[in-house]
Amino acid sequence: MKNLLTKAEDLHEALLAHRATPLENGFSSTELCVGRRLPTTLPTILSKLIPQWLELPKLCEMEKKIKTKQPGTYS
Repeated sequence: MKNLLTKAEDLHEALLAHRATPLENGFSSTELCVGRRLPTTLPTILSKLIPQWLELPKLCEMEKKIKTKQPGTYS
């Protein structure tokens, strides 16, 4: 994160790109918090910007699969 902020020409665009980047589970941190994608500088289909809440059990199962694949986790 520090590297991103030091190299960025525009702080707001750098933070927007960081918040819109998908995590290992395929969703960005903003999608998990707000329920929709952020409008970025890239062209986006408008239907993707409509809030759609994720199914919590499905998301929890995806997270468990990701954690079991990682070596050295004790969950």
